[in-house]
Amino acid sequence: MQTVLLRTEPAGAPIFVQGERVGKTPALVEVARSRAPVVEFQTDKGLQSVELETSYRWGKSFWRGMLFFGYAPLAWTIDLLTGTAWQIEDGAPIPVKLRPSDVFEAKTGQPPVIVIAPPRSSSVAMSDAGGRALEKILRERTKSNPELGRVRGYDETLSEFIFQDYEHRDTDPDARRRILRVVSADIVYESFVEPKESGWELISEATNVYSSEQMVGPKLQLNRDSAGPRALGIGLGLRPWWSRILPDTAGIDFVNERIQLSLLNSTYSLVPVYGDEWWAQGLRYISAINISSTPDRRREFTSRWEFGAVPSFRFSRKYVKAQGLPPVSGQLTESEPEFTRWSASGGYGLEVGYLFGRHYVFFDLVPVFLWSEISWRQNGKTESATRTTLNAQVEIGYSYTFDSNLLFRFFSRTQAENVELWRDAYVARLGALYAPIAATSIVSGFSLGYRFDADRFQSK
Repeated sequence: MQTVLLRTEPAGAPIFVQGERVGKTPALVEVARSRAPVVEFQTDKGLQSVELETSYRWGKSFWRGMLFFGYAPLAWTIDLLTGTAWQIEDGAPIPVKLRPSDVFEAKTGQPPVIVIAPPRSSSVAMSDAGGRALEKILRERTKSNPELGRVRGYDETLSEFIFQDYEHRDTDPDARRRILRVVSADIVYESFVEPKESGWELISEATNVYSSEQMVGPKLQLNRDSAGPRALGIGLGLRPWWSRILPDTAGIDFVNERIQLSLLNSTYSLVPVYGDEWWAQGLRYISAINISSTPDRRREFTSRWEFGAVPSFRFSRKYVKAQGLPPVSGQLTESEPEFTRWSASGGYGLEVGYLFGRHYVFFDLVPVFLWSEISWRQNGKTESATRTTLNAQVEIGYSYTFDSNLLFRFFSRTQAENVELWRDAYVARLGALYAPIAATSIVSGFSLGYRFDADRFQSK
């Protein structure tokens, strides 16, 4: 399907697609792609059929079909049979003669519908503050001059713009028309925010959906609201540079964590063992809670690189046992020794990512301060060892933003364990021949998170 702009001269002709009335000209309508698509207009002499002009989609059909290599002819054939290979072109207004009733309705038509696209800004809070302020101004204008149009609420259409992947003028023309049809827009206000010495300035522009005529819109001054939200008694409304360290996102991790030890010229994974005690089960759920800090962003560009600093906080309790250890100079003291490992880590490091639409691919390198304790049963009593160290955490992942606050993330995280601590535990339990030379924790899985707004803006 393709969203097509249909116009007639004069305007006001009812439109029929496959026998179904879909509106009056000018209008954005869905038309099935084909070599020669046909639409109909109601005129004073009945339905008038019009064949729309098309062109072959070399980029989106032929060259994309080449990606299938030997199956490219099959891809091209499918596109041709389904009509996907054709692009419906814009044409000049189609001359028609309207029925007297349609002429009357065209002259006494409803005022245009005005919608406000999310302002282009690097901050979700700033974008929403600007959009709501712009709505307030437009409502004041149309209240005294109803013929200027009917303003739809900014929050009423916001979810549709986000869901439809709206990217302002970077949006593909076909996709842009589809989005504007979904929100029933006759006039769309688009804007962007740029920094000024005293704050930020929102500059807006109105575009007539059907004629592409552009008009200068209101300008607004945006400033941070010093009475913004607070966390732990700390005001976040001013967003000082260090506030980025504070967590603003809570989530739940669904992960697989493996601890790998290198010893005896091989690498062994410790197998998790889950206790039946209520507190052991509770700790499993607590350790699944993810506390982090994520950028306050709205998709404002088609794609871009991002560089920033990110915090990392982790807590973990693992009850594990070793399997498959070979005997050395006789038999093992115990074939499957079991250990309980507690760890807590925190740090602040570099993130490099690539943002495109709702998608974000990232790489993190974070120095972390790690505290660990390992305990085991030996000779009828519990032994333990505790150490602290400074290690590195490496994470690569992908995140998807459902809306301004809800996040979904795939990731794989590797963090060096304190090898001295594992050496203490293994040597005490199994002997000096089983001293590990390296220890690593690998965590992979996905996470669901919710970002809490920590900033506010006011306009004037």
